[in-house]
Amino acid sequence: MFKNCRKEDLRIVALELGETLSEKVTIVELTEIIKENKYFKEDVEFVKELIQYTIEDRKKLRKTVKKRGRP
Repeated sequence: MFKNCRKEDLRIVALELGETLSEKVTIVELTEIIKENKYFKEDVEFVKELIQYTIEDRKKLRKTVKKRGRP
């Protein structure tokens, strides 16, 4: 489920699920925070889709930025 996830993706998902995060949170901590979230416990598929959409959005944004000639 967390394959191809970057730290920034996990941060976005955790924040979307209503979690409060510290600046120095690790990837392992982020995955645990998400797994312990009430929405994850109630509807795993919803969270999986949220993760997938977050990854897709990041990739689309990266393509758009590359097309415009920015790093």
